[in-house]
Amino acid sequence: MAKRRKPSASFSVESLREEVEAELTNEKVATNVLQDLRSIRLDSVDFVSPDVLLCVLTVKFGITLVVSIARVLPSLRVLPADVRRQVLKLLCPHLNEGESETLFKCVARLPNLPASISFDDSDEFHVFSPPCGQCVCCHSHLVGYNSPVKVDYYHLHGSSKGVKISLKCSGCGIFYGYTKYGNPASGWNLYDLPRTAVEASDVCFVQRSLLNWQISLA
Repeated sequence: MAKRRKPSASFSVESLREEVEAELTNEKVATNVLQDLRSIRLDSVDFVSPDVLLCVLTVKFGITLVVSIARVLPSLRVLPADVRRQVLKLLCPHLNEGESETLFKCVARLPNLPASISFDDSDEFHVFSPPCGQCVCCHSHLVGYNSPVKVDYYHLHGSSKGVKISLKCSGCGIFYGYTKYGNPASGWNLYDLPRTAVEASDVCFVQRSLLNWQISLA
């Protein structure tokens, strides 16, 4: 709401009435805009501009959730659809399956969000999935192996929750985890690029930079 003018010699009831009417008009316009954004159906936004889509998602879900999904989008994209739905259920338990899948598809249409958008580290999502969605040997699409599980993640800013996903190739019998792939018969291999976290146990991950810092102090 606009700041009120201080009474002056030229103050009049009529000028105050005009100022109040102008403020009410602005508030009404803002309310109408929010209602229009909420009324946009997210299952039919193929031709909506990214800027408008971001506004719609922010109004419907909040900027924190939108940015959180955007930050783990690369990890979500490699997952089979059924596994991704399980992960989204763990990340967004307050959303139903249709809402979480729609949110994922809409965020995937947005360009990279500004890095300046930040929030409490405890609100950030961490998804520990294989870096690929196809087998490195036969190029078949990977499928889910075991159910996604919640894990603890320790990093330079403290600790937070994450979700770990395991996949497998039905053709080759190769298992794909966050840090390695292979099987007991053929052995295990690391991925070409080092991962940003180290799997300390089945339910615990440590940020690689934090681990390196701890080692330097030893």
